[in-house]
Amino acid sequence: MRRPRERGLFVTRRLQCLVDAVAAAAHTSDVEHPTTRESFIIDAINQTDPARAFNPFGYDFAVQNGTSATTTQYANPANIAAPLQQSFRRDGHTTIGSLDFRTTGDAVSLWGGNKIYAAVGGEWRRESYDDTRPPFRRT
Repeated sequence: MRRPRERGLFVTRRLQCLVDAVAAAAHTSDVEHPTTRESFIIDAINQTDPARAFNPFGYDFAVQNGTSATTTQYANPANIAAPLQQSFRRDGHTTIGSLDFRTTGDAVSLWGGNKIYAAVGGEWRRESYDDTRPPFRRT
């Protein structure tokens, strides 16, 4: 991570000026494995072909005595469960920039040694964050 920082102070007999600047950036990359993608599970659950449908409960069900009951334990075949788990890369990038300035001092000298002081300042800031992930649906 780079953090350049510049600061300047300019002083005269009547004015004091201060300028401050900061900039920083960071990048991260993460590979997630194995990750189950929710959109893939939804697609598999919504299959109308029983040979391709995903059973999220781990049991078979049957109607017995007018109610739904579990009958046997069920494990999804590898050809259905394996495509739901994938590795994917996620990248993040962030930046920040800042500029501040202030000026203070005598604005006007009046009679009798009196003075009017003034202060002026401002700041500018910019932040950004990008999070890049794979698409949610199969293409």
